[in-house]
Parts: sequence; C-alpha cells; structure tokens
Amino acid sequence: MNNVKAVVDKQLGQKDKELEELSTKVNEIIEGEEGEWTEVVKRQVNESLELVSDNIEVVQYNIRDTKAEADEQRDRKRRRNNVILYNVAESFGSRAEE
Repeated sequence: MNNVKAVVDKQLGQKDKELEELSTKVNEIIEGEEGEWTEVVKRQVNESLELVSDNIEVVQYNIRDTKAEADEQRDRKRRRNNVILYNVAESFGSRAEE
C-alpha cells in the first residue's frame, strides 16, 4: 500500500506542476497572446482533463495490482501451516474426536 501512496503522491506533484504551467499559459492568453481566450482555455482544460483521466486509470490499475498482491500474501500466510496427508483414509465421524 505504501507503494500506491508513493505513486499517488508523485502523480499529485506532477499535477501541481501542470497546473502552474496552465496558470502561466492562461496569464499569457489574458495578456493578448494566441487567438480567442475562451477557445484556448477550453482546449487547455480538455487536454488537462484527458491527462488526469489517464493518470487516474493508471492509479486504479496500480491499486488493483497492489490489492491482488496483498490478497496473495494473506492467502499464503493463512495456508503456511496447512498439512496435507496422502493415502490416509478420511474420517466420516461427525466430531473431531471420532
């Protein structure tokens, strides 16, 4: 789970940088660079949302992967003391003492 937290923290840091870049671009647009302001903002917002969506899918995949690994480790831990007896007749008694 720590691995997932580290991945999420890293991606959030990347998103902060992207937001700063977008803020700079918006300020440039407001000052008069590049065509119509609303169209450029819409394009930038759409690009950012696509990136966020892609990153969310990656995080979800990592979480599923980590959960599967944790489940496997719990299963192995639960089974580590199991004993298998071969060629021993099975008891048909209703109680363990029988």
